[in-house]
Amino acid sequence: SKIFPIQSLFHQESATNCTNGIDLYVTKNRVIYLDTQPILSCAVMDMTAPTSEQKKNATDYATSESNLELQSLQFTSFLYSICHVVIFVQDWFVDPNLV
Repeated sequence: SKIFPIQSLFHQESATNCTNGIDLYVTKNRVIYLDTQPILSCAVMDMTAPTSEQKKNATDYATSESNLELQSLQFTSFLYSICHVVIFVQDWFVDPNLV
């Protein structure tokens, strides 16, 4: 059975992710599995980038890159603080900042 959504052809073609935020699944043996959105991913940055209308009205000067890095650090620190085992899966090049 599928615990978490699997990337469909639509997600592959549109370069988007299936998970937004953190999803969880609890087994019968009370093991908790967590699935997060991609960490330090350009797809997440594109999804959260403000539109031109939002840029005109915004008073916040934080860049999309710094917001992405902050959110990724928050997810990573949350996972490190509550998980016994953390498995990072990379489908591209090895990112030394993540390791």
